[in-house]
Amino acid sequence: MESLTILMMGVALWALWVRRFTVFCRYERAVTANIVILAVAIYLSSPLLPAILDHDPPGLCNLEIPVAHVLLLVGAIPALYTYLIRFADDVTLQRFMAQWVTRPLTVAIPVMFALFIVSTVSDRPIEMEIFDLGHHDAWLRAYVTAVTAASVYLLLLTGRVLLMLRNERNTVLDLHAAWLGLSLLAYTMSAVSVITPLNLFTGAQVSLTLAAIVWSVAAAYSWRQRSRPLRIVHPEALKKFQADQ
Repeated sequence: MESLTILMMGVALWALWVRRFTVFCRYERAVTANIVILAVAIYLSSPLLPAILDHDPPGLCNLEIPVAHVLLLVGAIPALYTYLIRFADDVTLQRFMAQWVTRPLTVAIPVMFALFIVSTVSDRPIEMEIFDLGHHDAWLRAYVTAVTAASVYLLLLTGRVLLMLRNERNTVLDLHAAWLGLSLLAYTMSAVSVITPLNLFTGAQVSLTLAAIVWSVAAAYSWRQRSRPLRIVHPEALKKFQADQ
């Protein structure tokens, strides 16, 4: 796992170097930001992270775990924004994001932290995988359930928009679809581990790390091509998408 994490960090740094000028490009800024978000989330959940919270008081230990989960959760937002920005003007985009992203996360994130803090895992520093939580107590099982539900919701929303863009064969979009599939696979394995005796948490961690690698490769490849990876979609497509919600 440590070797895969180091590989992920190396690929992320390479992708950031390739895309170092994209901070000035409206259509590419969110993609670059997501490289950082995913890399930091995976690092926080890896054995490479020093024990920085070992001396925290009971109830505040292992907070890097929910922080990593929140980063992975919001990692879908730049992807969704990158797709939606092709559809319509800023007003329509902001209205959509507020209704389907901001409001649900405003509820989900505080609930996640509350469930983690009242659990036994927050009382003492322990080493664990990012998802290896569900079998400690009922509160941890509820926490993993909340993380999984919120993440799958955002990923499915992102996937629905991505499908609207994949009318033509496109290598970048194929890589984005692979990132989405690996992420959904990770949360599926975490859900199975919570509701059954099977322990697939390590597999979920590996799947998320591979997803971060795929995203970084897709981001670097799209910028190397010097072409906008996603086509502009007619604004009526977004209106139809909103009407179907």
